[in-house]
Amino acid sequence: MQLRVFILTFFITSLLTAQQTDDTVRVFKQLDPVQVNFIYGYYEQDGVHSPVTGGIGDEELTDNVGKITVNIPVSKSISISLLGGIDYYTSASTDNINNEHDFYVETSASRADSRKYGDLGIQAKNEKRRFVVGINGGFSEEWDVSSRNAGLFVAKESKNKNRQFKLSTSYYRDDWDLIYPEELRKNKVGDQELLPTNIRHLYDGALTYVQIINKRMKAALTVEAVYQQGLLSTPFHRVYFTDTISHDIERLPDSRFKLPLGLHVNYKVNDFLITRLYYRFYLDDFGIKAHTIDMEYPLKVFKFLTVSPFYRFHIQTSAKYFAPFAQHIQDDVYYTSDYDLAEFMAHKYGVGLKYAPLFGLFKSKVPLTKKTELKFKKVEVRVAKYNRLIDNETVLKAFSLTGYITFEIQ
Repeated sequence: MQLRVFILTFFITSLLTAQQTDDTVRVFKQLDPVQVNFIYGYYEQDGVHSPVTGGIGDEELTDNVGKITVNIPVSKSISISLLGGIDYYTSASTDNINNEHDFYVETSASRADSRKYGDLGIQAKNEKRRFVVGINGGFSEEWDVSSRNAGLFVAKESKNKNRQFKLSTSYYRDDWDLIYPEELRKNKVGDQELLPTNIRHLYDGALTYVQIINKRMKAALTVEAVYQQGLLSTPFHRVYFTDTISHDIERLPDSRFKLPLGLHVNYKVNDFLITRLYYRFYLDDFGIKAHTIDMEYPLKVFKFLTVSPFYRFHIQTSAKYFAPFAQHIQDDVYYTSDYDLAEFMAHKYGVGLKYAPLFGLFKSKVPLTKKTELKFKKVEVRVAKYNRLIDNETVLKAFSLTGYITFEIQ
C-alpha cells in the first residue's frame, strides 16, 4: 500500500512539474499549494434483519475503503478537484441471493465484490464580486449497478464576508442489473410482473445560508429537496407474507420526495475548545419522519494535537410500506421488510485524534525539480461505534475506523 501511495504521489507531482521553466515554477509558487488527501476506512457490522432474506437473517458485512482527493489550483481564481476510490466488501446477506432460504440458518459473509468511483470538479471564483461557481461530474461502478452524476453550485458572499448564500444542484442516474432471488427468476415473480424499469433518477437541490454571528459563533442553515424516480425497489430483497411460505420481491412506488432541513452551529469556547452542533429534520412521502443530533467537541490538548469526542443520535418513524418478516398481506400493492425503512433509534459515538504540527510533519524535495516541495501536513484517525435499537433491543451493531493523511505540494 505504501509503495502504491508513493508511486501515485510521484506521478501526480511529475505531471505538475515536468518540463517547467524557472519562471513557471515561480508563478506556481505564488498559488495556493496542491493539497492531497489519502483516506483509508474500515467498516464492519452485524445484525439480524437482512432484507435479502425477508427481514430476518445475518447482516454481517465488512468494507475496506481506499480513497484519494486532490485539489489543484490552476490560477488564483480557478482550481480543479479530483476524487478516486475503491471499496472492497464482503456481505452475508448478498450471498443469500443465490440460496433457497432456510429461515433460521445463518450463513457466513462469503459474497465479495468491489465498488470503484471517481469525480472531477472545477471551481472558479471572482474575489471582486465575491462570487464562486463550480461544476462536477463523476461515476460509480459496482457488481449490480453503475452510476453517473453531475452537479453545479453557485455561492455569493456579503461585502463584509459575514454572510454567504449557496445554491447547489445535482443529478444521479443509476443503471441496475435486475438480479432477482434465485427461486423467483421466472418470466413472472409469483403472481406479479417483473419490475418495469432498471433505471433510477435522482434530482437534488439545496440552499445554504451561512452567517458569522460574532467572533466566537458561526451558523449555517440548509434546506434541501430530493426527488427520486424510477427503480426504487431492490430486486433481490425478499418479502414474505403472513402464511410464511408465499413470498415476492420488494415492491415500492416509482417516485419518492425527501425534504431534509439542517442546522450547523460552531462555537469557540476558548483557544482550546470548540463545540460543533448539528440538527437535522427529515421528512418524505414514504411516511418517514426523522430527527438527528450530532455533537462534537474538538479539544486542543497541545498546539499540534487535537482530540475530538463525538456523539450522534438518530430516531425515525416507519415507512408506511414496511412490515417485519411474514406480516405483509398479498393484497398490498407496495411492501418491504428492509429495516432501514423501519421505526428505530440509533446511537453513534467515538473519538477523533488529529496530529498537525504548525510547520507540517516533515518536508522533502520532489524529484524532477529542486523548486517543488512536498510537505506532510497532518494525520488524523477517527474511531466510531454504532448501535441500532428497536424496542430497546440492539438489532444492528457496527464499528468503523478511518485514517487521513494530508500533504501539500508547492
